[in-house]
Amino acid sequence: MQPLHNLGALLSGTVEFSFSEGASTLAETQVKGYRDFGNITALTPQLDVEKLEHTGSYRGVTRKDKTIVIKQGMTYILKMDEFKLKNMMILLGGDQADSFTQDAFTGLTGTQPDSWTFTVNDPSTAMNWYDIKVDSEQLMHLDSVDFVYEAAVNATCDATANTIGATAHGRSDGDRVFFTASVMPTGLTANTAYYVVNAAADTFKVATTAGGSAIDFSTTGTSVVFHYILEEGVQYNVDLVLGRVQFVAALTVTVSVAVTASAINEGDALSYLALTPLQTLTREGFGSVTVYDQDADNDIIMFPRGFKCAVSVESVGEVNATSWAELQVRVSVDGQTPGTFYCREDEPTA
Repeated sequence: MQPLHNLGALLSGTVEFSFSEGASTLAETQVKGYRDFGNITALTPQLDVEKLEHTGSYRGVTRKDKTIVIKQGMTYILKMDEFKLKNMMILLGGDQADSFTQDAFTGLTGTQPDSWTFTVNDPSTAMNWYDIKVDSEQLMHLDSVDFVYEAAVNATCDATANTIGATAHGRSDGDRVFFTASVMPTGLTANTAYYVVNAAADTFKVATTAGGSAIDFSTTGTSVVFHYILEEGVQYNVDLVLGRVQFVAALTVTVSVAVTASAINEGDALSYLALTPLQTLTREGFGSVTVYDQDADNDIIMFPRGFKCAVSVESVGEVNATSWAELQVRVSVDGQTPGTFYCREDEPTA
């Protein structure tokens, strides 16, 4: 006689884990609620048993004659592939910190990032990355970055010829400069980038675009000076997303960073949630595990709920470009508050 195979008890399912972090009682979970940990790719229940070896004796010979179970616990090992902030906090043992935000910047005007002073003894290192910061805070997702030499060149303006005069100025067509003055020449705007055109040994003109028409200014201004703007892609490279720069050749002068960027406020798409790692290695609270039957219209197979537990990282898989990385988490059930375990009954029919 062959036993009846219960096909209805075969399990191919999906898993959900919800966690009420910090809750000390079931009543408190009603206030805090449960957070879904995301896509669970695998669940491994483990029975943790603590045993005591009993030693007996017979005619002067001692031997281990029995094993006594003195403590039993339950652990759920969860594999997941969603690296959300809360999951990363468990992975890194981190506590949440202030979100990444930044003010808006407007090119050569307004509050600008920290300046860097490079000397002959301590130059910038060619092709090394340097972070762009304001008051030691990192900037990211920038629109443009300009570098200007802080050393100013005195200039005379000829309102008739529309030329900027400076002996052996060293500028070439296509270079960029900006001006400051006690009184700006009419037609030029302070702290605005212009392109050099019609460059000669001791004079040049400026335009609003590379190779464009020279600007006609009608007054000479007072105490006019100009600064040279470095050329991106030739003298430096910039990573706008990460907010960093590398110089093609080592600099030995003081340069200022002029950044154009939109404001990033908390909650914006470009904002980042932050955490401080290695602060809290285990999260405690109340948990709930739900196992759904893949082949039975999402019927619930088992539903251990309302158990007090501690959540900690078990392991993490490699991150590569060909497969999803997995985070493995250990959920240790507190034997003093084990919750309630519901399980579907599915007996075979005759």
